[in-house]
Amino acid sequence: MPLLEPEPEALRPGTAREPAPDRVTDRSATGTPEPLRAELTALLGADKVLWKISDLVRYASDASPYR
Repeated sequence: MPLLEPEPEALRPGTAREPAPDRVTDRSATGTPEPLRAELTALLGADKVLWKISDLVRYASDASPYR
């Protein structure tokens, strides 16, 4: 192999991949359970309730001291 010939296989991840150890569980992937979501929405209003999984993960991973 010549010195400067590209090797694209070196940049591709392997095909045998496992889920990340800190991934969201399948049970939690749907977001906040409906009964709890309905109660929180009635109490706080729809604009204050974060129920989608992307909202929950974003909030949980924010290590900001200003929360």
